[in-house]
Order: sequence, then structure tokens, then C-alpha cells
Amino acid sequence: MAGFSQGASVALRLGRALEAGQDNWFRLGALAPVGGAYDFGGAELRALLAGDLDAKSSVVYAAYTLVAFNRLHDTYDSPGEVTRDAYAGTVEALFDARTRVRT
Repeated sequence: MAGFSQGASVALRLGRALEAGQDNWFRLGALAPVGGAYDFGGAELRALLAGDLDAKSSVVYAAYTLVAFNRLHDTYDSPGEVTRDAYAGTVEALFDARTRVRT
């Protein structure tokens, strides 16, 4: 199984589930996740908060990662828990697979 970009995290999670025997039919033969958000809290977030990254790109990437993780893992109850109030009503709609985001 392979996955690239945001598909890498999904491939990794599915691969781990298959490896753990959570499906009676499918078995994992090989796994190749490429370029996913593997250590957002340990690497990306630290670099973002330290000012080591381009600010505009980092804000977009952080928002995208939080919205994507929430859709998969129910990370927060309301976007206002992870964004400023001014953006809480719009941030999730920006990542609908149709909206173009310019950095």
C-alpha cells in the first residue's frame, strides 16, 4: 500500500490496522507512506512556534493539518478550540477539496 502527501498518513494508519489484524480479509504486504504529517507536534509545531518557518505557509499548513486530523480523529469539538474566534466559522470550509488556498 502507498500514499502520498495527505494520503500518506491515511496509508500509515490503515497499514497499522491491517498489521494488527483488524480485518479478516486483507493482509498488509508492504507499506510506503511518502510525505505525510508524521510528527506535527514534535517537529512542525515546534519550528512554527520558534519562527523557523515561513509564517504564511506555516499557518495554512497548521490549519490544514488540524482540520484533517479532526476529521479523522475527532480532535476538537469546535474550531474555536484551535483557532481564533475570527476564523472559527470559516477555517473548516477552506479545506473542502474545492477551495484554492494561495500561500
